[in-house]
Amino acid sequence: MESGSVRTIVAESVALIRTGVVACLDSQDDIEVVADVKQASHVLPLARFLQPQVAVIAASLPGQDGFTIAQALHEALPSCRSLILSGLARKFVGGQVQAVGSLR
Repeated sequence: MESGSVRTIVAESVALIRTGVVACLDSQDDIEVVADVKQASHVLPLARFLQPQVAVIAASLPGQDGFTIAQALHEALPSCRSLILSGLARKFVGGQVQAVGSLR
């Protein structure tokens, strides 16, 4: 990857979805997936170490919900933007994401 690539971490518990998201992102010349994890407890420590610019986080992960993770990530790494993955097509999801500062 080029040095100008967007450093990205992916957090999704379902292996098939996680693998697909990583493959899709990796196919882009300007995106570098620096880590992919399946458990909530791995997101923040890896993000602190790897300093991603973007975190793609499932709304539901074992151990913690994606909204709580996004909030903690926003507080620890304010320059890292979060994208919440959700199968829910409800308005409250957008409100929850906005509440944690992921949408601007």
